[in-house]
Amino acid sequence: MANVRHSVALTLEKCRGCTHCLQRCPTEAIRIRDGHAQITTTLCIDCGECIRTCGYQAKHAEADPFECIQDYNYKIALPAPALYGQFDHLDDINYVLDGLLKIDFDDIFEVAQAAELVSGYSRRYIMREDVPKPVISSACPVIGRLISIRYPDLVDNVLPLHPPVYMAAKLAWIVAKKEGREAHMDWSKLRPLRIKPLDLLKTLLLGIALFFLFFFVVQLDSWLFHSDFRFLLLSAAPLSSRFLLTWLEYIPLMFLFYISNSIKV
Repeated sequence: MANVRHSVALTLEKCRGCTHCLQRCPTEAIRIRDGHAQITTTLCIDCGECIRTCGYQAKHAEADPFECIQDYNYKIALPAPALYGQFDHLDDINYVLDGLLKIDFDDIFEVAQAAELVSGYSRRYIMREDVPKPVISSACPVIGRLISIRYPDLVDNVLPLHPPVYMAAKLAWIVAKKEGREAHMDWSKLRPLRIKPLDLLKTLLLGIALFFLFFFVVQLDSWLFHSDFRFLLLSAAPLSSRFLLTWLEYIPLMFLFYISNSIKV
């Protein structure tokens, strides 16, 4: 969960530390520190319960701006059945589909089509005798995260199929590719790479400092305790003339790695 980009965000200025969100969080991801709520990102499952219960609107959902779709040459909308339920007295869903095309989507692939495929495979999977019961649907990512954090013993019970929206995206991509309209990023619209000379110098110095600090610790431990860390990491060996020459060959790649991780796009 540490690498998951979360959609729930906290506006610290609005938080009063009332503990309502803390009491309702299903994974205990919220704690009160210094009179304000703090969200532990490794435990947050993006269920939105804190947004619903906060009386001060201190929690909100974050999303990419709609304008980011302009970064793609071919844009496919994936409307889920729940989308149509957001409109009162909707007699014809084509009104919604036409609206999606009018706001600059090039094509539409309904999630319901993929849901039928997932349902068919789900029925076949449940009928198998070697499947642990009860079988839990994998359609909702929040439920999957909740199980992995709070109920890990049930992980094997989760249906090993991608959610319908994922399958819809995959099928839409396959169809677009076959028709020669593959959706892809317009690289010409990316901003040029920028790195300041001072940032470049800091990166180079950081690489040199980390290199010598690492091997200084290894060398010192070897002198004092005669420890050998090579069973953990092959490169964790005391420096020698042969070893140093080998490392000199890889220094350009090391600097390239550090520089690439410090570039601001």
